[in-house]
Amino acid sequence: MKLSIITINFNNKDGLQKTINSVISQTWKDFEWIIIDGGSTDGSKELIEQYQQYIAYWCSEPDKGVYNAMNKGIAKARGEYLNFMNSGDLFYEPTTLWNIFHEKLWGDVVYGDNIAIDNGKELIWQYPHHMELEYFYEKNICHQAMFIKCSILKIKGYDESYKIYGDWARWLMIAFDGGTFQYVPYFVCKYELGGISIISAGCDKMAEFRKMINSLPLSEYLRNILIANNEMKSRLYEYEECQLTKDTLSLIKDDSLFVKLIHLNLIFMKGLKKIFSIIRSK
Repeated sequence: MKLSIITINFNNKDGLQKTINSVISQTWKDFEWIIIDGGSTDGSKELIEQYQQYIAYWCSEPDKGVYNAMNKGIAKARGEYLNFMNSGDLFYEPTTLWNIFHEKLWGDVVYGDNIAIDNGKELIWQYPHHMELEYFYEKNICHQAMFIKCSILKIKGYDESYKIYGDWARWLMIAFDGGTFQYVPYFVCKYELGGISIISAGCDKMAEFRKMINSLPLSEYLRNILIANNEMKSRLYEYEECQLTKDTLSLIKDDSLFVKLIHLNLIFMKGLKKIFSIIRSK
């Protein structure tokens, strides 16, 4: 089996119905579908039961948060690749999976572009065609637009102590460990930004980012620079209606030269360590 689609839901019956319609309308069918419901009381369970013929596995029981639920889905998955299309999320069009899986796939992570909907306005998010580790030092790819090799997430799933950055932390570690990222030239999904804001309510995003960066085997100096950069951007976003701030943010996002320099520094240090290890072994 080529793909496992995992859908997480909790008391979002209307959103779940949209996702169901999107999944079952896909013209390419070499996938299994797993739904993990967090014990919904809004009729979601009954809705899932109506579509059981399309679902390989489902459960409706309390969980410990979104990443705990996603790990439950990973444990049941049998596909070569995994995609997380949570309730309310949609594949871009009925031929989306056909488009992607008729490509020659070789990446540990396969990703495409996506459309985020913010108060009815569509925001087009397009990602670099060639992905480098440095990208994940300050940016993320939404999980709905990604297809991750099941074997990688079976070995180590998501860190459940995160509220919103568990997926970002996982991509960062995959990239740091030398995982391969393959871009496919298609829009993969549409999703509402509202779901993210609800989950992130009361979440200290800076604390989560700091934890993510501190988990990497970088020097304290490099970690501090990355954290300081994120803190600076967070402050700038508070004033993003100002044109000067918009221009500054654009420069930071589109041409993060200092991040490239940090990355080169990291590569240089890795090279020195390798040279020293060879010298010591002789």
